Amino acid sequence: CDSCDVQGPNLWLCMHAGCLFTGCGEMAQDHSTTHAKQNKNHCLVMNLTSLRIWCYKCEGEVFKDNNDPPFLFRSVVEPTSSLHSSPSRSNSPCGDMDTESESDDDTQKPRGLTGLQNIGNTCYMNAAIQSLSNCPPLCRFFLDSPAYVKSDKKPMLSLSYMKLMQEIWHKKRPSYVVPSSVSQGIKFIHPMFRGYTQQDAQEFLRCFMDQVHEELKQPITAPSVDSGATCNAAAELASDEEDGSSNGLPAEGGGSPTKGSAGSLSSDDTDYETCDSGLSSERGSVENDAGEEERKQWKNNRVQPDEKTSKNARNLQKKEGETEVDFSDTTSEMDPLQGTEVKEHKSRSKPTSEIEPTRPKKPTELKSIVSDVFDGRILSSVQCLTCERVSSTRETFQDLSLPIPSKDHLHQIQVNHSHAPSSTHKGTCGEVSLNQGGLLSWLFSWMKNWLWGPVIGLQDCLAAFFSEDELKGDNMYSCEKCKKLRNGKKYSKVMRLPEILCIHLKRFRHEFMFSTKINSYVSFPLENLDMGPYLHKDCENQVTTYDLVAVICHHGTAGGGHYTSYALNHLSQQWYEFDDQYVTEVDLQQVENCEAYVLFYRSKNDLMVPVRQKAEQYLNGAENSFLKFYISKQWINMFNTFAEPGPICNQDFACVHGGVHPYKWAQVDDLVTEVPQKLWEFLSEKYGGGPAITRLYQCSTCQAELEKLRKRQQTEMDNFLHLQEEFDRHDCPEAVYAISLSWFKQWETFVRRKTDDPPGPIDNSKISITRNNHVHLRTKSEYGQISDDMWFFLHDIYGGGPEIILQQNPPRPPPLQQAAPLSPSTSDVWSEDDRPASVKA
Repeated sequence: CDSCDVQGPNLWLCMHAGCLFTGCGEMAQDHSTTHAKQNKNHCLVMNLTSLRIWCYKCEGEVFKDNNDPPFLFRSVVEPTSSLHSSPSRSNSPCGDMDTESESDDDTQKPRGLTGLQNIGNTCYMNAAIQSLSNCPPLCRFFLDSPAYVKSDKKPMLSLSYMKLMQEIWHKKRPSYVVPSSVSQGIKFIHPMFRGYTQQDAQEFLRCFMDQVHEELKQPITAPSVDSGATCNAAAELASDEEDGSSNGLPAEGGGSPTKGSAGSLSSDDTDYETCDSGLSSERGSVENDAGEEERKQWKNNRVQPDEKTSKNARNLQKKEGETEVDFSDTTSEMDPLQGTEVKEHKSRSKPTSEIEPTRPKKPTELKSIVSDVFDGRILSSVQCLTCERVSSTRETFQDLSLPIPSKDHLHQIQVNHSHAPSSTHKGTCGEVSLNQGGLLSWLFSWMKNWLWGPVIGLQDCLAAFFSEDELKGDNMYSCEKCKKLRNGKKYSKVMRLPEILCIHLKRFRHEFMFSTKINSYVSFPLENLDMGPYLHKDCENQVTTYDLVAVICHHGTAGGGHYTSYALNHLSQQWYEFDDQYVTEVDLQQVENCEAYVLFYRSKNDLMVPVRQKAEQYLNGAENSFLKFYISKQWINMFNTFAEPGPICNQDFACVHGGVHPYKWAQVDDLVTEVPQKLWEFLSEKYGGGPAITRLYQCSTCQAELEKLRKRQQTEMDNFLHLQEEFDRHDCPEAVYAISLSWFKQWETFVRRKTDDPPGPIDNSKISITRNNHVHLRTKSEYGQISDDMWFFLHDIYGGGPEIILQQNPPRPPPLQQAAPLSPSTSDVWSEDDRPASVKA
């Protein structure tokens, strides 16, 4: 690179006449884009590795054969291996996606049927991407609302995925593309995917969606909702935002999960009945200590983690809070540390920075397109059979990891189902109604079950997952009220269903020395999957049926194999098989007989069809009105693709004062859609929400608050740097304090303007330990050393603690003052008798 001297292979050559500037790409400092912005006519660049050409004005790739006028290009250097033959800017070809010149290709090349090249055992990634590509709520967001895909967080995986979706769904699509930018992005944030070993598709999905959420998440602003409606976008999220990343370990070796993935199950039936959608049975090292006794009940049935450790992903976080019988959510606010005995010190006066102390930070609820589409909520309850006390936890999930029940467990489910007084459960345990297939069909099914065992259905797996679990014997429940081990029962119900229900079948079992795969066929419905029997009585969803849109299959053994996917093209309503770069049309029978590993179900609501048709009539037949109404494009996408779009949410571009936030003023035209008054009235009356925006203007109040925040950030940083310089000048400071690096990085991110959310109170709990009522530094903890002035400067603003003193020296003696020379000006320091004769009166 001519600007930063970064070496290849991802370098871009400016093709403007006489320029020949060479700049680095997005994986480095992206000086190629900087050069194009500074020189508007320098819009064409060529990748020096693959010799592919990119246009910054069109934001797409230039194909020399399809360009009009023809682009003359003579190859001088042969391109390198196809392993790195794709430019990192994987986008649609030059031109608009809806140009009239491309309409002739609609019948010959349906959209969305582009293959993905395998770039080294990446079939797990290709199958997952193709499945997500055929989930319309997610795909349409990236295609129709690109202005919302803005992130400066490395490696900008969401931007790479958006460009890949635009290329896959372009009318002039190639037969296949190379997803190198997505592969490089996931490897950048999760090093376990580096190299060419086979990995687990489910682990990739969790890591990928978690990173996209981290890059696109926005704080939720409480909307003004009519008629008691609850905004779907403002639904409660149970996410762990402390680290901001998910480092769930994928499998190593073999195209299947190994120790550390989310796909194993224990031989005991109790493993089937635990809620593993949020907390995988193979993951250990749970940092939250709440409910530790309850987790110990299953520790003998769970596979211990290997030498690698992983942070809990956002979708893997559990134990939000325990409640009594009222089932209320008790996720508490962050409180400053209290009750820790520390050494008393004299209080320091606040520096002259006029910085107001920060109140304890409340946990901010965040949302993104990932949480809107995939997040659901489960209420897990444990009841003591002695005192009848019920302890419940709300758990957010992005996928349900269902066990494949054994014959014994399947029989037990059948017995429980037959003893149930009333049930809407359908199709469990291979039951076949006589009126559906007749006597011959029932006889054939009975013979088949007698010879080869019962046919396991997806409803059986759901029943095993949500079935009531008895806690007795070695798995007795530690009741907090009884203060003893008691017999109990554990059960789960769904509080909120997601728009896309992702179901993961736990086909892999991992022991200490070997791994095995469950190859049992699991039947699953292509339409009308009913989740009604598993809903809590307070569930907020009105739509409970789902249709299958995609399925990931694993072929092979636990030691190695290959991933493919089947997906329903929502434009042609035809099923296709995606096998890396090959896309083949298939029939329904082939999809039904596949060995499913991960299934994607889309919520189904036929009542939305006439509503959308009526809205289109209002849009096309609109009369000129005096007022213009604006609606968020993100909510418009939800209206077009969601079964339950929820109340209108304009908070993603509008501030609480009714204007446009200064951050989003420059791109507000790309964030909103103008609608006629009759359409707004129709949507507002049906869904509620808002607020009603009839004028777009930059909010002066938010601008003033932003300027005040910028001044605070600059003042805090200047004062801290001044105190740090004084700390460096003194060889023997009065006291040296320890501060958590985790908290200090949050504060540094705030004052460097990388975020506008100030950190909460200082949290030294992870680096401290209390012994004999004294606070000591925890060994092998990550901390920084600051002076006493620096500590009290931060503590006066943010509070928190506890104080950890690493070094305390005696106070420095004041500097000696030299005797002043005798002069008439010193008359006030001499007594009348001692005054020299020369100055006496």
